Amino acid sequence: MRDQYLETHPHGRLRRAQRWLVKNRRPDGSTGRWDPDDREKVVRYLLWRDGGRCGLCALRIAAADAQIEHVVPKKFGLFSVQRSGRGGGRAVGGREWESRLHHPDNLQVAHAYCNRAKGNTGDCSKWRHPELRPLPVAKTMFGAGYLWLPERAGRDDVPVGGLAGYRETSPKRSLARTGHPSETTSRRAPCTPRSDEELLQMLKAWRTATARAHSKPAYTVLADRTLQELVSSRPSAVEDLAKVYGIGPAKLDAYGQELLDLITPKRQ
Repeated sequence: MRDQYLETHPHGRLRRAQRWLVKNRRPDGSTGRWDPDDREKVVRYLLWRDGGRCGLCALRIAAADAQIEHVVPKKFGLFSVQRSGRGGGRAVGGREWESRLHHPDNLQVAHAYCNRAKGNTGDCSKWRHPELRPLPVAKTMFGAGYLWLPERAGRDDVPVGGLAGYRETSPKRSLARTGHPSETTSRRAPCTPRSDEELLQMLKAWRTATARAHSKPAYTVLADRTLQELVSSRPSAVEDLAKVYGIGPAKLDAYGQELLDLITPKRQ
């Protein structure tokens, strides 16, 4: 059987074997949980494929922080995409596309807060970050066409699927943006502290995702001054976090552990 992704994104022999193994891994049908060994293999492949980046915000993500997330939400095992009008660019219940829920091309790694913010949204533009490599996340129910995401998601110009409509320049451009590692450089790197700018961007991405999840303005989650103080002080415990401007008992209870997980990098 043809592998549409391998035809556009080269894999060495090792990565081909790894991809084949991932294709045959599934979470437990009754609990939805992955076997720890299987999960490690899946996460390792997805991190390599996406250059060690979250599939939703495109920022760096460590293996210890990575959640396995479906590009097409589980709500849309079978679906159609509205082409135009008020609902253009949104997935709805239908039988046009099959999302191949546990196929590796419909999986990505994501931060927990990004995953929560995405949820089961029908907005195709929220399913995968446009800077990451396009994936054939679904196939038509009536032929060999594939829906590649991200591609041309928009209100009146949605992904149409099929290799014939696929932009040939997309794979190379995505490779350049993500800094995809080669076979010789894809070994796990030692844990290194995040730069101030990188940490600030991660905190801003987390704040945006959290605000969207609760349908409120970003500044009501944490103020800009609070983010700056988190970067400069880098608290490593709840007691230190409580001393930061703008973090009272309520926000400490709601966001404390997530902030500590962001600020303190974990070993991969």
